[in-house]
Amino acid sequence: MAGYASWSEVPPEWQRALSEENLLECAGQAVFARGLAYYAKHKARLQDEDGDHSHWQVHGTETYFVDVAIRNSQLHVSCTCPYGIQDFCKHMVAACLTWRAHLGGDRMGVKLAPAPTARQTASAAANEKRKATMAGKRDALRAFVGGQDAAALASRLWAWAERDSTLMADLKTWAALSQPMSDPQAMKAAITELLLARGFLDSRGSSIYAQKARKVLPLLEQARQADAVQARQLCEHTLRRLYTVCALADDSNGDIGDLLHSVMDLLFDCLEAAPPPDAWLDTWLALVKADPWGLWREDAVLDFAGEAMAQRYAAKVASEWAQWVKAHPPARQAKASRDAGQGFGDLDWERHKLRDRYLVSLKRQGDVQGALDAMRAHLANAGEHSELVAYCESLDKMREALQYAQAAFKLYPEDPRCEADLLRCCERDGWDEEALALRRRQLERMPTVQHYQAVLEAAGRAGRDVAQYRAQLYEWAERHDHKVWTPAAGYVGTRVEWLLADGNIDEALALVQPLGRCAPAQLRRIARGLPKARHAEAVPLMLRVFDAAMPGASSPYHEVLSVVAETAGYMSAPERQQWLQALRLKYKARRNFIQGLEALAAKA
Repeated sequence: MAGYASWSEVPPEWQRALSEENLLECAGQAVFARGLAYYAKHKARLQDEDGDHSHWQVHGTETYFVDVAIRNSQLHVSCTCPYGIQDFCKHMVAACLTWRAHLGGDRMGVKLAPAPTARQTASAAANEKRKATMAGKRDALRAFVGGQDAAALASRLWAWAERDSTLMADLKTWAALSQPMSDPQAMKAAITELLLARGFLDSRGSSIYAQKARKVLPLLEQARQADAVQARQLCEHTLRRLYTVCALADDSNGDIGDLLHSVMDLLFDCLEAAPPPDAWLDTWLALVKADPWGLWREDAVLDFAGEAMAQRYAAKVASEWAQWVKAHPPARQAKASRDAGQGFGDLDWERHKLRDRYLVSLKRQGDVQGALDAMRAHLANAGEHSELVAYCESLDKMREALQYAQAAFKLYPEDPRCEADLLRCCERDGWDEEALALRRRQLERMPTVQHYQAVLEAAGRAGRDVAQYRAQLYEWAERHDHKVWTPAAGYVGTRVEWLLADGNIDEALALVQPLGRCAPAQLRRIARGLPKARHAEAVPLMLRVFDAAMPGASSPYHEVLSVVAETAGYMSAPERQQWLQALRLKYKARRNFIQGLEALAAKA
């Protein structure tokens, strides 16, 4: 880079400008540390270099563009990130350190924690003094409380608890924990009291309720350590009480749901410690039925509950599914499925639950053929067809998977799961023409770059002339844009996106000339892809980006100022000064924008 064979040949003023000491002074310790981390992870990539001027891409949560120059022994850096508009940012640090490393300069190991100043030392001493004072006051208050009469403290505590529901819940938990574990009725009463709720709970109310209700967990854990069987029964009681609350709660934040999972985990621990009798199956299934949110992990329960109960479960779910099928002949099932699609799916939900349990049971028993027969015999919707395809694939029955995928796609051609299943099977089994047709179908429905590239790959596998096929796709894209974007005459966005993906920046540039319309982000990408020698061509593109961004911009104008900074970077000095002056006159009423503009001008 820059024609220097080693760091020793780099001019001393460059060495000083790119030194860690100088960068640390420019950026500050915190920003320098973040930039150093970016440098260590190789986030900065060189785009172009011309003597004392280099252009970089720095990849973080987003990609930003950094210009670094050394003129008159001074470091001049700009970045398109919002922070870099006014300050020395981490992207600038990463680019400068990377440039220094490429020039042959090893890191000097500058310490990131310089000696504190006198002001910092005094401030730290004052903080320590305040902490000591506060600690002394707390100790004095604690000594005062410890010296008070127990009856007086109890009276005050009760008065406070009556005004504070969280404190009252703490007292209830304390009292319950002091109860002997030999009195399960007292424990149930304490749990019921802790979980009491009145009326509907909105999302905020649900979070407050869950915070208090979580105090039941120490009670259940203490019970589990004392007697796993009794603790299991207390967990069951807790779940029933919570289910009544769930029916009248908006748990958008998931706090009550988290509590339910915690109680279930404790119940699993109890089952592992003391496997339940076979008769517990009915109790458990009643709990599952009462669960309004369907949170039970039935497989996990069977894993913990033991083989005997798993066998009884298998017999019960097989019997329940057989009874349901007998009571609902195919015609009625089809009507239930249609009703489910229209929002009247209670019958269909019951069918789904019973069928799913039966299949889970067969798979747990290793009855592969039984599971396949049951799945084939009862296919009511696209999801169940897709499930059958996936199960065949898991068994390495690829020919059957393809057959079922073809049948499902014929029945549900608009369902994305069935389309994806058939495409996967065709590509795996060498049905290249069929796969190409499906890929083309996806593209014409949604002409993204990913679909475009996938179609070209499929065309190659199908033995097509890829260049010729690509030309056909561009002809289709032109018709598509004209048809879909009729109100926006001259829209070329689809082709521009594909051309940029192909690396054909000149063709993309030709398409977006004044009559060609596309998204501002696409114009910006074209401008960034042009080499430095063609920056004059980037300017009109960036001006269009600015014109699109400015009408909807509002203080603090970070995004639109980043556009200004990038646009100015493509201009010559006289052109830049003239444009910035025009912006000052046109937008003088927008004071914060003008302030940001002045900061940019000062850096230029």
